[in-house]
Amino acid sequence: MTGPKRGTLVANVLCLGALGWLYGGELADALRIRTAEVSAVTSSPSVGRAGTVLGLTAVGLVVLG
Repeated sequence: MTGPKRGTLVANVLCLGALGWLYGGELADALRIRTAEVSAVTSSPSVGRAGTVLGLTAVGLVVLG
């Protein structure tokens, strides 16, 4: 049995990095907004959604690894 091609692996790693960057940044913003004295944001990002996506991503990495 052979594994995926190199191009597929590179694309998956890039998508995983983008997912971590997007939802990791959203999670960091949500946590930073809660402790800020003043915020220009009218509605804060969802900590639960960002945490769930990052958690499921980590579980998927463990299962596939």
